Amino acid sequence: MRHHNRGQISFEKDITINRLQITPMILIVFLENAFKHGFDLLEKDAFLKIELTVKENLLHFFIENNFNEADQNESIGIGLENVKRRLSLIYPNTHELTIVKENTLFRVDLKLHIE
Repeated sequence: MRHHNRGQISFEKDITINRLQITPMILIVFLENAFKHGFDLLEKDAFLKIELTVKENLLHFFIENNFNEADQNESIGIGLENVKRRLSLIYPNTHELTIVKENTLFRVDLKLHIE
C-alpha cells in the first residue's frame, strides 16, 4: 500500500514439487535489497520482477529490479557477501549464483541443486 502507484511488482511461480526444503531465509536478502536499493528509492517507473521455479531437485530464483544510479554507491553490501558465504557453506558445488549490476538494472539469478 505504501508504494501507491510508484511502479510494478510481478511474481511468477512454477512449483511442481512441494517437498523441496531449503535453508530458511536464504532468499530474503535478495528481495530486501531489491526493495531497499531500488523500488523504495524510485519516485515512479520502478519495477520488481520475481520468478521462482521448483522442479525435481532444482530451485531457480530470479529477481530483477531497476534503480537510480545517482542513489547507489559502488560497494556490494554485507548482506550480499553474507548470503554468498552461506550458499558456499551450505550448498558447496550445488549452487550457481549470478549477480549483475548494469546501467540501471540489478539482477540475481540463483540455482540450487538439492538432493
